[in-house]
Amino acid sequence: MPKAELSGADLKGVSLVNANLAFALLDRSDLTEADLSGSLLASANLSYANLSNAELWNVDLTNANLTGADLSGAKLGRAKLHGARLDKAKFSSRTILPDAQDIGDFLEPVHDKYWSPDVDMRIYTNPN
Repeated sequence: MPKAELSGADLKGVSLVNANLAFALLDRSDLTEADLSGSLLASANLSYANLSNAELWNVDLTNANLTGADLSGAKLGRAKLHGARLDKAKFSSRTILPDAQDIGDFLEPVHDKYWSPDVDMRIYTNPN
């Protein structure tokens, strides 16, 4: 049973830092530029959600459904994606990968790993 039913919600730019949204229904929600850093989204339904430019640092997305989600420019640093479904998810060259390291400075953050078409996202979703 979902803890929160927010299907189709307009949550653009909202701060949900360290929120417990495990099992939440967030499908088709607009989370553009939302800050979900440190949040628990395990087993949440985020299918077709707009997470473009969202802050997803240290987010637990274990077994989450991200089918068709827009992750363009999302910051997935240290995110846990084991078992997450990413079929038809959209990424961009500005999407920061979960194992990226910060190599920039405070004023100009730069990371060493960004999404590209040759990245096999299964290395993050397959726990084996």
